[in-house]
Amino acid sequence: MLDDIVVPDSGGLALVLNHYDRLAKPHNHASNERITAEVVLSVFAKAVRYHMLLGRRLLILVQSDDPILRLDGSEESRHAGTIESG
Repeated sequence: MLDDIVVPDSGGLALVLNHYDRLAKPHNHASNERITAEVVLSVFAKAVRYHMLLGRRLLILVQSDDPILRLDGSEESRHAGTIESG
């Protein structure tokens, strides 16, 4: 599964996820969108490490319109750096 993202040996690949807060915010109380958003980021973080071990460059950029969005369900999100504008 981690090698399903094809990353070229030369150059690399950047994947941009815009408006990620829309996926992370539940639309109703029975919704699992937040869990799905955390799992997706966890899978991408594992893919980045996998490709890094093979010397390939994979960059995942996640953009949110919500400046206080927190996804704390996975190990990767707890240690991810954030860039704040201002």
